[in-house]
Amino acid sequence: MLRVEWFNQHTISDYLQKKFGLFLIDYLRNLGNYFALGKDDDLRNILKLSGALISGSCALLPLHPDLFTPNDIDFYVDNTAKHFILRKFLAENRYALILEHTSLMQPAYPQQLVHHVKLHHNKEHNKVVQIICSKKNAAANAIIDFHSTVVMNFISADGLVSLYPNETLSGHGIRLQSTANAEMAFNKYTARGFVLHPQCNLERNDPIYNLTDLHDKSTLFLPFLHADRSTLQHMSWILPFRPVDTTQHGEPGLVVNESGYPAQSLVLNQMDVI
Repeated sequence: MLRVEWFNQHTISDYLQKKFGLFLIDYLRNLGNYFALGKDDDLRNILKLSGALISGSCALLPLHPDLFTPNDIDFYVDNTAKHFILRKFLAENRYALILEHTSLMQPAYPQQLVHHVKLHHNKEHNKVVQIICSKKNAAANAIIDFHSTVVMNFISADGLVSLYPNETLSGHGIRLQSTANAEMAFNKYTARGFVLHPQCNLERNDPIYNLTDLHDKSTLFLPFLHADRSTLQHMSWILPFRPVDTTQHGEPGLVVNESGYPAQSLVLNQMDVI
């Protein structure tokens, strides 16, 4: 006999949230083991202590499980001294600093948002970890100017956040850069099955080009257990607009305020205002 249980919408939401929360905890533990970053909940604990975010492929993989294996793990940190906690953690797990460069030396990272990048290597396990330090007081700053929306996701100590979940979960993304490094990234994610679309909507009626807030319903927050959206630091952002003719209009922006309200209005170039 097939047993069918009926749940109201609230119960289903709680049930699925708990299930995915357990999945995320298990995923983070496996990620820590794969990159030889301690045991049990060490990786989640260091996110909490350092305020770091995990982004890139490692934050996309939980949304598309088993689609690919990440080559490295990227930690994003703010410009405070807390990121030294993360560096100490890496050293304790036998990661050695092998390269340090600024965004001026490495065009793969946006110059106006990234201060420096530190590359660490674990020789015993042959694993690579990158620490990307923002010029601002928000670790998420550099994420706003990634090569495409498909990788605009991050894992914090509270859970997983996807800034453009409708596109990302359906395997689509918007191209936001036209550099040689960006083209390499496009090829990588296209090979993984994603469809990347150019920016060409000059009317810009699509909400993807508008000011967005982390607390909007358009963003996705999948928490670990006993966390909700209110635990996330408040931030608002707007994506850069770079249509297919590679003309750049405006700069990406991120507004963060620990009090829970935007710190200031976002200033756009005149050409950006519709």
